[in-house]
Amino acid sequence: MALAIFGVGVTGVIALQKVTGASNQHARNLAIATHVAQSWQEMLAADASSWTELPSDVLGVNTLWLKEASNAPGTWFVPATVNGFGARFGALGQPLAGDATDETVFCTHLRLTMLNDPVGVGTATQNNGLIRAEVRVFWPRSAEVPGDYCAADEVDNVSADVSTYHFIYQATAVRQSRT
Repeated sequence: MALAIFGVGVTGVIALQKVTGASNQHARNLAIATHVAQSWQEMLAADASSWTELPSDVLGVNTLWLKEASNAPGTWFVPATVNGFGARFGALGQPLAGDATDETVFCTHLRLTMLNDPVGVGTATQNNGLIRAEVRVFWPRSAEVPGDYCAADEVDNVSADVSTYHFIYQATAVRQSRT
């Protein structure tokens, strides 16, 4: 009788360990994804130091990623890899080269939107030197995710498939560096 009660108790402890392990892994992934999103926000703020052209709505060729605010305003896109920093990140949050599909765990999409000031009633608006920068970091819920989910042509598929991926969203405003 005592062995039966002990066996039931041990089974419960083993089941609890499995749930605890899965919860710890998810918490670790959330922390890494948050760190990746914050790193992207810092990279975009640093990129703004090259945004010095006037008028404010001219992003020019000096910026690395912010110029996408005028190329594809308000749409999610896969950022280009510049100096080893791009859309792909490994299991520990380390940046990966653009073609490292086998090691990719975390992917990043950006959405950049110019923030406008009204000039006057009935007149056009102009940029006030601010860009809303949204960062989306995502990773698969299971290991059976087919294909390269970090590819540029998968942006719309990822947006619509919340049952396959975990997401972290962060937003900030990036200010133009005026000289």
